[in-house]
Amino acid sequence: MKYFQTAAIFIAAICVSAQNIDLSGQWRFSLDANDAGVSEKWFSKQLSGKLQLPGSLQEQGFGEIPSVDTKWTVDGSYTRRVNKIEQFEPYVVKNGLYRQSMWWTPDRVYVGAAWYQKDVEIPNEWKNTTILLHLERVHWETQLWVDNKRVGMQNSISAPHQYNLSDYLTPGKHRITVRVDNRIKDINVGAGGHNISDHTQSNWNGIIGDMYLESRPLVHIDQVSVDTIDTENPAAKVVFDLNNSSDKAVQVRVNYQAKTNYGEGHQAPSKTFTARIPAGKNIDVEKIYAMGKNAVLWDEFTPAVYTLSCQLQTIPTGEMNEDGYETTFGLRRIYADGNQLKINGRNLFLRGTLDCCIFPNTGYPPMDKESWVEIYKMAKSCGLNHVRYHSWCPPEAAFEAADDVGILLQSEMAMWVGLGNDQTTDDWLFEEGALLLSAYGNHPSCAFMAIGNELRQEKGSNMADKLLRHYKKGTHGTMLTDNVRKIFGKEAEFAITGQGKFYDKKLHSVRASDTDFDYSNIINNSDIPIITHEDGQWATLPNFDVRKKYKGSLHPYYLDIYEDFMRDRGTLNRYEDYYMASGKFQTLLYKSTWEAALRTPGYGGVQMLDLRDFPGQGYAPVGSFDEFWESKGYVTTEEYNKFCNVTTPLARFDSFVWESDQDLEAQVMISHYGPKDLEEKIVKWNLTDKKGKIIGKGSFGPIDLPTGYVTTAGNIKEPLSSITEASQVNLSVKLEGLDNENSWDMWVYPNEKPAEMKSNEIIVSQLWNDETIQKLNKGKTVLLVPRPESVAGNTKGSFTPIFWTRIMFSSSSVHTVGIYCDNQHPALADFPTQNYTNWQWYDLLENSKPLVINSLPKNYKAIVEPIDDWTNPRRLGLLMEAEVGRGKLMVCSIDILNDLKNRPAARQLRKSLVNYMKSKSFKPAKTIDIDSLSELFMDPLRLKMIDGTTASDSAAGYEVLKAIDGNEKTFWHSPWKNNKKMPQEIIIDLGEKEVINGMTYLPRQDAAHVRVKDYEISVSMDGKTWSDALHSGSFDGSEKRETIHFSSPRKGRFLKFKKLSTNSSDASVAVAEIEPIIED
Repeated sequence: MKYFQTAAIFIAAICVSAQNIDLSGQWRFSLDANDAGVSEKWFSKQLSGKLQLPGSLQEQGFGEIPSVDTKWTVDGSYTRRVNKIEQFEPYVVKNGLYRQSMWWTPDRVYVGAAWYQKDVEIPNEWKNTTILLHLERVHWETQLWVDNKRVGMQNSISAPHQYNLSDYLTPGKHRITVRVDNRIKDINVGAGGHNISDHTQSNWNGIIGDMYLESRPLVHIDQVSVDTIDTENPAAKVVFDLNNSSDKAVQVRVNYQAKTNYGEGHQAPSKTFTARIPAGKNIDVEKIYAMGKNAVLWDEFTPAVYTLSCQLQTIPTGEMNEDGYETTFGLRRIYADGNQLKINGRNLFLRGTLDCCIFPNTGYPPMDKESWVEIYKMAKSCGLNHVRYHSWCPPEAAFEAADDVGILLQSEMAMWVGLGNDQTTDDWLFEEGALLLSAYGNHPSCAFMAIGNELRQEKGSNMADKLLRHYKKGTHGTMLTDNVRKIFGKEAEFAITGQGKFYDKKLHSVRASDTDFDYSNIINNSDIPIITHEDGQWATLPNFDVRKKYKGSLHPYYLDIYEDFMRDRGTLNRYEDYYMASGKFQTLLYKSTWEAALRTPGYGGVQMLDLRDFPGQGYAPVGSFDEFWESKGYVTTEEYNKFCNVTTPLARFDSFVWESDQDLEAQVMISHYGPKDLEEKIVKWNLTDKKGKIIGKGSFGPIDLPTGYVTTAGNIKEPLSSITEASQVNLSVKLEGLDNENSWDMWVYPNEKPAEMKSNEIIVSQLWNDETIQKLNKGKTVLLVPRPESVAGNTKGSFTPIFWTRIMFSSSSVHTVGIYCDNQHPALADFPTQNYTNWQWYDLLENSKPLVINSLPKNYKAIVEPIDDWTNPRRLGLLMEAEVGRGKLMVCSIDILNDLKNRPAARQLRKSLVNYMKSKSFKPAKTIDIDSLSELFMDPLRLKMIDGTTASDSAAGYEVLKAIDGNEKTFWHSPWKNNKKMPQEIIIDLGEKEVINGMTYLPRQDAAHVRVKDYEISVSMDGKTWSDALHSGSFDGSEKRETIHFSSPRKGRFLKFKKLSTNSSDASVAVAEIEPIIED
């Protein structure tokens, strides 16, 4: 907003020149780590330190150098996650440099009070005027003194801090002292919110943006608020907040007029009203402003911004006091029509990303419009029209830029905790939300607002409704919701719903087998529009190249740690291949995520997490682009907007994998959310092979594509009988005359019987045991397809990659981000594939178990390599070959033996491997010794245990095998709901009778309340008749491994571990690991 003014004509020029005093530049300052400043009256002293404002003190070298002892703003649960990962400890400090592994390492850390001080000279012309101090963005709380007088305190984290200093500043020299405190104190917004946490912007202390003193007439316009009420007959409600700070009642005349220069331009009618303002009072005057039939509406396609110019003049003119005020707005209505989101009467689909306050070179957001214009242009080049600001609100410059570019924004208060828990925080929320909407609500880009992110409900539903009712009283065009992820109350105007509701329950992902689905069943059951919360989160390997872009006081040293991990574990030499393969796979998953949403009629939209990598929470490389909004090297904006755009061709088909005796069937659809209907469009499709040869083609139309809908163009039915060998094909769909084109890779395999493997040619084994070793030593050719449970380690075979980051979800059994495939290897000659994961790998990877091949020679490389978690980057393999003994070995840790009639990709991979193993080309280049190979598989005893171990009950996903898998991070857990009361039992079947000397027990490491306290151990020969308890006792509740020795060995086949009680009143219990001690 701009202000302009004149007083009496004879002082007009002086007033204009003396209107503002810029406070940017050098300030005196001092840190106040001990909170001594107020009691010692630092406001009355001249501070000795110096720094520059706008800016933060940390970026200018003030505060402590971070170390392992630093107390961070975020709660200790985050650092505890890292402390439990043993491999991090030796890497946190290197060559004396501390490297924070959870988020950026700042040059300096400071949490507490800091004092800023500056002398100002007030001109004589400011006498008898209103004097305001404007601090655009402060982190966080300010207390203000003028000379020795305390003015007050403000603590908005979203809106400017503005103080009225009319009673404190007279002509002459004065000292202004501002105390800024960046601690979380009485107002508990939650330490994880991105406006305050260390994870992203850092918890900086300082003042940024505009900072100035301003002189206004005693009678002036405080604010003008605008809300579009009609777009068919364009009109807006305009509320004028008029201020009379004089000691006399006054009559005023206000003239106002709106104008835009967008396109051909438009000037609305000039209007005037008069009003009487009592002495020392503010009044609101509401007007309905008819903008005229040629008024231009604002949206993402026509971002027409109007400037409303207002002039106030006191009456009579003999005591003339003039004031001017300008604000910008757009004629735009966003609203819900049932569960359909609409803008200006047209259906709206939000193609959005999150912004988690990630500003690598400063630690705080830019305050200039140009920087934000570049950000929004980049987002729009990816096809986006929406940005959600996760637990923070951007500054005025962001809204101004979004107004001009045509981006719809969702702001949030800094809440990431709970509602209704304490009166101080609740009172702050009432004021903070109103301030946010007052400051930015005129902007047409200020489209949505939420109270906070993933708030705990607690007492929150009633409080949420009270807050939203309060916010709705303001004049703004912003849609409101209470909580992001799950709404609490009845006042929410739209819902942001967790992505888990939309995902395949088995995969925790979008469906990977086909595209013949949408989310209509969820959308149709809602009374208000639904937007998906934090969709995506598909991880890749870290982007090490981004480090060279960092030029400020924040450093991504976690990337140095991960690079050291890869170097020390022998995978760094594979980094380039792995990185690109994981990125290409990630792009496919984002494509699938967008398309599933765009196929859904009536969907409100998607908020993707994220278009960029996330530098906190242990680092989540989930972005298609880096934290600087720039390319990561594997997808361009042009490629991205092919599947995420205003108008997007789509196809529904029931498989990515086909057989040559089938007809490829697909329904072609067009998702269109453009500014107007598209009429008489031709939709063309082509089916081509990998060399570009056309297998089939066709067209639909001409058809009309109404905006705001998903329109079916037609159905494809193309015979595949002309394809005689395994082939990768591509289906493309394009709108004729437009750039909108989309495509899908598919695979066609001959419908053949599974390739035979005669024992005199290839010996098939499912276990690495003495028999298999003996065959190899005799010079046989062996195909080992190991049973998954016989493979050592706890890494699950998975098509879906790591969700977000394993530091946050360390118990997940998914450790990989796709595969790298040597697609030129002759073993895959009959299995067409790229060198990265694509959809034909879905069934194969879901029926696999990666081999941890760290024990193999350092220069050994598998043919198909799962790409391991960057926090523990082991060498992995799914398909590998070697000379072993006098024989030749192919290990395929993918099931190519079972149900092949219904698994054409597995059948084709089997064919390719068999053909290769029968050929003269099967000459493995590497020799591997038997001992090294044996480390890849379970020892015989543990394998027997896996076959026969049971539990009295188990929670889903925490079955008993997790207690005997050799992994300390996984655990068996009894059910959380409807659980049986104690005791709970685990019975281990050793497969044969053994002499048992005792047992070891490892408690669940991250939850003391479910650890076993009282227990009994029994042994049985047959699993039916049990001995009396051989040993009973109580554990101390610690996390250490316990070793129990029987007073005398006992022979038996079964061992029962009975849990009688836990260390709390909790009725559920968990066990990380148990293992019998067997006599040699």
